[in-house]
Amino acid sequence: MANAPPIHARPGWYDELIKAHLPAIQKRSWIFARSPHEADDIVNDTVEHALKHWHSYTPGRNFYGWCCLVMRAAVYKARRKKRISTEDTEAEISIDANQDAATDLGVVREALADIPDGGMLIEHAAGFDYSEIGERFGVSRQRIEQRVKRARNRLRKKVGG
Repeated sequence: MANAPPIHARPGWYDELIKAHLPAIQKRSWIFARSPHEADDIVNDTVEHALKHWHSYTPGRNFYGWCCLVMRAAVYKARRKKRISTEDTEAEISIDANQDAATDLGVVREALADIPDGGMLIEHAAGFDYSEIGERFGVSRQRIEQRVKRARNRLRKKVGG
């Protein structure tokens, strides 16, 4: 990137494009986010990268599509970084694992992957209330309650509980 134009040379129309597309970028961040805080981080990383690498955008092309690609790359990079740091931490911690508990957890994970709306069930189990999940998925609180209840019943049937 030695040939990249300086940031101060960024044209004003580019900044206006970012301002105009910011609400859509914020909305799109919820596809990748697991919490409001993470959504904000994703938007910040996306905008930061877009501002820093403004010269790689081709004028006249779909700016929102370009931002979505930037966002996806930022998310994957952050998750990769987080996974590496978590693996380092896990390597330092030594806990006697209960093999039965690990097997049970594996069964539950597999079952959740096969269940429609399993992600909503996971979010509810993580402490999000129905309203928060509903906002994220764009449906009513009551609909989330129904879908979580249905996913919970399917999970019970799959794991035999």
